[in-house]
Amino acid sequence: MENASVHIRRFVNKRVAYLMTAGRLRRAPNFNELDTALDTIDSILCQYNLLLRAQGLSSAKATRQYDWTEVLTTAWIEKATNGDV
Repeated sequence: MENASVHIRRFVNKRVAYLMTAGRLRRAPNFNELDTALDTIDSILCQYNLLLRAQGLSSAKATRQYDWTEVLTTAWIEKATNGDV
């Protein structure tokens, strides 16, 4: 887990937590490194959940239970037709 998240931790510790200037940091982590670190943490969590709680999980990632794009495509405030607000 530490090997997978070394770039993420370094970025958070130097840039986010202490507001170091961007020039002093060699390079920021990319999204692939972040996804790899999160997948590794998820895998380890599932293994320890099985070991400690005897519950099998295939993943601890959240699943969307509704279509989040619906609020962007459907009008949700009706226009007043008779002058009422």
